[in-house]
Amino acid sequence: MYVCMFDTQMGLTGFYQLLQSKGCYAPVEICLDHLRGQTVAIDGDFVMYTALHGYTTGADVTPIELAAQITQWLGLAKSAGIQTIFVTTGGEPPMEKQTHCSVLRKRKRDHQQVSIDVMKDQLTSIVDDIGEEMHLRDKIYRLENTIRRITSDMSRSVMNILIDEGWNCMFAKSEADFMLVMLSEDHLCDYVATDDADIIVAGAEHVLRGFMRMLTDKMAVGRVFCRSDILACLHMTSEALLELGSLLACDYQPPITNVGPVTAFRMIQKYGSVRAFIHSDLFDMETKNKKRKFILPAGMTADAYIARSSRSVDIFRSRPDKHSSVPTEPRD
Repeated sequence: MYVCMFDTQMGLTGFYQLLQSKGCYAPVEICLDHLRGQTVAIDGDFVMYTALHGYTTGADVTPIELAAQITQWLGLAKSAGIQTIFVTTGGEPPMEKQTHCSVLRKRKRDHQQVSIDVMKDQLTSIVDDIGEEMHLRDKIYRLENTIRRITSDMSRSVMNILIDEGWNCMFAKSEADFMLVMLSEDHLCDYVATDDADIIVAGAEHVLRGFMRMLTDKMAVGRVFCRSDILACLHMTSEALLELGSLLACDYQPPITNVGPVTAFRMIQKYGSVRAFIHSDLFDMETKNKKRKFILPAGMTADAYIARSSRSVDIFRSRPDKHSSVPTEPRD
């Protein structure tokens, strides 16, 4: 049984900033009424963490409380005439993600814990200022919530509650992202609701950002990113976009030092693949590039990085749920 913790995806660092820098950040803004009669596949992992981080009581949050918050959002979607498919991770993510992201999570937790300890020390020096004390305690509770993790057992409990209440839920064979992309490709949904950019690279055609806020704020608008429009604007093929995704800081491998989003785009545009870039004269393993040092992650050779990049592309392409029918998963 899958028992390790999962976390919100790191996604693709800088992808949306890259779109802005290239003049390709042109999402279609829509209001909730535009989604009436449409089907929205929801990244359940992202939504669970959104619900979790919304609690500031300082107490542990239970699956019942998370399910209650998610039920409220799903109910608002239903009232707006929107059909929803709530998708969560059902199996183990690729090993590359487990090893790479575990390091990033620990680094982030350690940094946040230091901030929490500093603010707790500040609390002891506050005298007769209830407003400042409450503000500081609220910041501490919010940071403590970001350190918390949702285990697979907790996720299953939330999903079982939602299923019992009659909501359309799906457990992916592996990660939720893979099933969400499959639903988009097979035209089983009109939009995929998530804030992660990697799902665009992986193949989802219409990605909707800000869906939860749209449900709770009548004045809020969502932003729809169309993959085909992005490809046309960047003048890239689907294959080149996958290569770009593997070169950016993603869930499956660390980035190359001094290769940010814009540089990554230029290198893929010029050389076509990560392999060609690393084997180019520009990426000289002896001189490390006189103008700007491109340094591979610690402990990785050029061949190892190329192999890891190729594996990342394969992961982006993966569709483990493609020919299976898994609307829900039997309870343990």
